[in-house]
Amino acid sequence: MISFEGPLVYLITEGRATDADFTGAHASICDSVRWAADLETVDFVQVREHRLSAQNLLRLTADLVAIAGERKLRILVNDRADIAYAAGASGVHLRSTSIPVDAVRAAFGKGFVIGASVHSLEEASGAARSGADFAVLAPVFETPAKSEPLGLDYLSSVCRELAPFPVIALGGIDQTNARAAIAAGAAGVGGIRSFNNLANLSQIVERINR
Repeated sequence: MISFEGPLVYLITEGRATDADFTGAHASICDSVRWAADLETVDFVQVREHRLSAQNLLRLTADLVAIAGERKLRILVNDRADIAYAAGASGVHLRSTSIPVDAVRAAFGKGFVIGASVHSLEEASGAARSGADFAVLAPVFETPAKSEPLGLDYLSSVCRELAPFPVIALGGIDQTNARAAIAAGAAGVGGIRSFNNLANLSQIVERINR
């Protein structure tokens, strides 16, 4: 398992890009990742642009890898380990319906970062046993169009049960609750809406690093 220094900050792209508007979407996403890299406090960007063709997703990912350069920022691709590898990204973020963690590990090796989406202690335990580097537990707080929030007590129990395996809190994370998630034992926090706004992200980072 790869070790990470926390608290981790995990930015997820918004998933709005399509092949029809690729030029504009590509520019917008690159701008967001550029300022995230400049903050020097964002650890991961998950490229979650599942509407793109494989060709355009590869192009976008390769350009984001170039932006990250030698900085601490790691680029992960949602679901597509093959594209992540081809683009020179750090690794992949696997969904519950993706290829199993152990199969990805066997194919891409120990240095390939693997994160896994989980929604329960059982799923998080499975991710840890299978060789994932971290799990992203969601939804911790209330968020639109998602299931009932798990809450801080549940987050704390999962983190305590699996320590030192890193668990990143996702779902409704913002300036008001990010610090509480870290205090509950999370190795980091992630998000889409709040994290793709520079002002919000800067405040979140400031609060969890106090």
